[in-house]
Amino acid sequence: MSAAAAVPEGAAPLQTHATSWDPVHVRVALNLTLNARLVPNDAERDGLRCDAGHVVVLDDFLPHDSVESIRQWLGIGEAAPTPNADHWERSTKDGPTASRTYGLNPAALRQLETSPPAGVIELNSRLQKLHPDVTIVHQFIAEDAAYSCDRFVANAACAGDSFSWHVDADPSTRPPPLGGYLNRELGKPLFVSALLYLDAHWPNEFDAETLFLDPPTGTGIFVRPKSGRVVLMDMDVPHRLSPPSAIAGRPRYSLVWKLLFIPRTSEQRCCIARPEWGRPIPFGSEARVEQLRKQALGAKPTTSGTKRKAEEPPMTEPCAKGDRQARAPKRLLEEPQDAPNAKRQAIAGEDMQTDA
Repeated sequence: MSAAAAVPEGAAPLQTHATSWDPVHVRVALNLTLNARLVPNDAERDGLRCDAGHVVVLDDFLPHDSVESIRQWLGIGEAAPTPNADHWERSTKDGPTASRTYGLNPAALRQLETSPPAGVIELNSRLQKLHPDVTIVHQFIAEDAAYSCDRFVANAACAGDSFSWHVDADPSTRPPPLGGYLNRELGKPLFVSALLYLDAHWPNEFDAETLFLDPPTGTGIFVRPKSGRVVLMDMDVPHRLSPPSAIAGRPRYSLVWKLLFIPRTSEQRCCIARPEWGRPIPFGSEARVEQLRKQALGAKPTTSGTKRKAEEPPMTEPCAKGDRQARAPKRLLEEPQDAPNAKRQAIAGEDMQTDA
């Protein structure tokens, strides 16, 4: 068996404990791929393959008592019109020019890392139990400070706040050895965000959904806040938070884990979804790729004039061996001019901490 991928220096292990929760009870509300592109074929080292980002929604992933322990620790009051000033401050933003929104102050963030409440440890434990084939750790912080990714980001979104499209991180924007590869690459750590909604009750008319974008088609999806609901996303998926409606009268709270899924072997491709959940739903540009794949299956006759038996076609295109000039992805479809180019945003060294 090939050696496991190394845990990047500066990454922190998850605090876990024994949990009676069984992954067979997981409730998958959404398992979806989007933002398709052509990338170098990492398996054969020639040609191209189709790559797409991944979003998974798990309902009731954390029980009420665990969510409540986090709420109390963060000083969240259900009816309070503004966040508790002991823990929260207007310090986070989606980009250098974005307006600041409520997030945890530095002291609260550090304490959350060193002495987390029971609910955080339970979520850590369930995530690791759900994915026993990988080692899950908190994001690394590079010694040269060129890359900084807080291991937790908390949000208290208020009516009137402004949020921008962004990606949480992309290893292709980092130099080796902590980057220099594409997310979802064979044998490499997968950059993952885990978003937990914290409000015990959040009516639909309060809005504040999390939005996900498919830039090639200019379309997207949204996920409504729901207590105990967890969203797992590949960090390079473009997304943003939408602010609460004016009638909400209070902030919408969430907590985000910034994680690495470390493969056990060099032949392993990490994924936030489990194979037993079935094939992910293709959306946007990924749905168009699926359509092209089906057309290709039905358009290739055999020598006898009958159609070939349906099988999965290789998603590669020929190219000369050694022609590996750039590992940058190539869009399968033309992007709308007004779509944000979030996939290519370099976040290294930027104050981009607000998440969904």
